[in-house]
Amino acid sequence: MTNDKAAKIGCASLIGCLIIIVIIASLHQHFGDHAQALAYQSERVQIERRAAEEARAQATRDAEEKAVRSRHEADALRNHNRRLLWQKQHPAEYAAQLLQSRRLAHEREQKAIVVKQLADAAQKAAEEAQTRQAAEIAAAAERKRVAEANQPKADELERAQTDLTAEKISGNADKYVNSIVKLKCKVLNVVAATGANALCGSVNDDSSELSAAILLTGDEVAGYDAEQIVQFVGTVEEPTEGTNAMGGTRQFPTVRVDFEL
Repeated sequence: MTNDKAAKIGCASLIGCLIIIVIIASLHQHFGDHAQALAYQSERVQIERRAAEEARAQATRDAEEKAVRSRHEADALRNHNRRLLWQKQHPAEYAAQLLQSRRLAHEREQKAIVVKQLADAAQKAAEEAQTRQAAEIAAAAERKRVAEANQPKADELERAQTDLTAEKISGNADKYVNSIVKLKCKVLNVVAATGANALCGSVNDDSSELSAAILLTGDEVAGYDAEQIVQFVGTVEEPTEGTNAMGGTRQFPTVRVDFEL
């Protein structure tokens, strides 16, 4: 019996402790929620107070700006009225001032026109100078290109044998193969398969003095016409085998036209 009684007392004590703990926790939760609500309300009050202060400050600034504008407008109106009154009381002076003002405005306009004309002229001169410079650079580049393109011709012309005549080539073509020569020829006829038959001589000879029969070859020869006179720098080639007027076979002295003079 004693043990049962003790157990009951312990159980009751435990239940009481649990009840006390629950009550304390509930109170703590209640007071915590209340404190949070108070903090939120305090923060909201501060925000509203700051907003009200900013609104009052803005209203004060607006009122000051309005007062300043009003003073300026009043001053402008007073000055305008004074000006009108002065114009009525001093018409001659007003007319002189108005004329002076117009004259100054006209001078400013003329000065602006002159300045613009000078600026336009300077810009135009600069553009023309730039265009000339570009043209000079392009011309120099073209001269260089032409010089480089003509350099092989100049080299070949320099190597041309001035003492090698058409008569020498016609008389002994094998001897002068690969020699560079300057000739003047009169085209007799053009044969598409081989070249042009021509009478040749020195570049200084008259057409009537051209007498050495030579076969001309090269890319431009097919475009020659009968009786055409051509002056050129060429290369003596191996004689070309062909048929003469009698039907016999012979070797014709041959010169390749490299470029015309």
